[in-house]
Amino acid sequence: MIACGPLSNRKQDLIITGGANIYPVEVEEVFYTHPAIALAAFIGIPDSIKGELAAAYIVLKEGAVATEKELIDFVRSRIAKYKAPRIVEFVNSLPQGPTGKM
Repeated sequence: MIACGPLSNRKQDLIITGGANIYPVEVEEVFYTHPAIALAAFIGIPDSIKGELAAAYIVLKEGAVATEKELIDFVRSRIAKYKAPRIVEFVNSLPQGPTGKM
């Protein structure tokens, strides 16, 4: 699989949640196929029970509308359900360097 998002060379390449391995780039690739998404960042956030929870930070395209449930369901319909984010947060921007990497 070839990474198509701006996070293809990230510091954290693996999220471990409840013993399951999730590769953020794989999930981001799914997000980038959704017509409303301009930018997506998929990260693990600390959780005392599961180790990490999968969270997505999403920038929508101008004028686009999407809901947290819609995006979680979108991911679940395309890859294994356990890889879908537990949390989706909509943000206005994500930090990017001069080359477009976050």
